[in-house]
Formats: sequence, structure tokens, C-alpha cells
Amino acid sequence: MAFTDVQIASQALKLLGDNAITAFTDPGNGAKVMNEIYEQTVEAVLTEGYWRFAMKKATLVLNASPTPLNQYQYKYDLPADFLAMQTVRPIGTSWEIFEQEIYSDQDELDIDYLAKPDESTWPPYFVKLIVYRLAADGAIGVTDKSELNTIFERKYLEQVNIAMAADSKNRPATPLTTNPFLDAHLIGNGYSYYG
Repeated sequence: MAFTDVQIASQALKLLGDNAITAFTDPGNGAKVMNEIYEQTVEAVLTEGYWRFAMKKATLVLNASPTPLNQYQYKYDLPADFLAMQTVRPIGTSWEIFEQEIYSDQDELDIDYLAKPDESTWPPYFVKLIVYRLAADGAIGVTDKSELNTIFERKYLEQVNIAMAADSKNRPATPLTTNPFLDAHLIGNGYSYYG
């Protein structure tokens, strides 16, 4: 089932014993609190991990402004929906992010990055995670009950493990090609595994 931001916030409010909302501008303390914390909370949770459902690829466009200062020759604008970097290609490229630009010595860059996808595309495990995080963060503001914050903080931490395990299925495991521990043990005992 696809959800909207308001439906997700409403689920958190219902967990706190408050009424559902139809908009973040609805009257009442619940809507006000959710309006204040929603975007920041979602972006914080997204950037706590590399969620596969939120990954994008992009070929960056060279920025036409003057060459960057110091060690880099080129700069590129990051995508407008950029939240965090996962991979820069070519692999081994030296790069740094300054404000909303990435500096590098490569004249072409491709990136894999984390973005905020529309709520309607979120998998159920992530919706549940955000609902618990919103309930934990909004508990005191909505109910004045710190024990609810503790309860939903615990539920959130449990759901993080479930969500990350579910999300990890969206990418095949990378097999180990070497085993440095076994290699060190075998070579360290005077026996060479390699002949």
C-alpha cells in the first residue's frame, strides 16, 4: 500500500493516542508537532544507513564556474535531491564535497547516492520505521509523557534491525575473495597455504 507523508504522520499520532490529521496545517498540537519534525526526522533516518530503495545513480555535469581552489581541477554540482554519497566512479577517484558541489581531478564523474524518494514508493519496513521514529520524537510534544518516548524509541531501535535486514536483500552479497585471517594464520605458522 502506498502512503503519503500525512498518512505516515497520522499513524505516529494514533500510536500516541492522538487524532489522525488530514494535513500538516490542521488545527491541534499533533499536526503542529508533526509539521515541525517530519522532514528533519525522515532525512535523519535516511542518512543513518545506505537504504537500497533510496539509492540513485547520476552522471554529474561539470560546473562552469571558475576552477576550485587548492588541489582539485574540476567541480560538479550535486543532484538537487542528494542526501549522502555512496560511490564515486571511476573507483579510486580522489574527491571531496564542499557545500552542494563535489571537487575532483576527474573530468567525468558518475555517482551512486542516497536521495529522499517519494513516500508512495517506500517499502513497508521503512514506513513502519519512520512511524516509530516520529512517535518517539513527537511523544513529549504531543502527549507530555516521556515514557511514550522511551517505548517508541525502543520499538524504533528494534525496527532498525528488521528494516536493514529486509533492505539488504535488495543487493546481492559480495563474496570474500581472500581471507586475511586464514592467510595470516597459515603463513604465520611457517606453513604457506599458497605452496
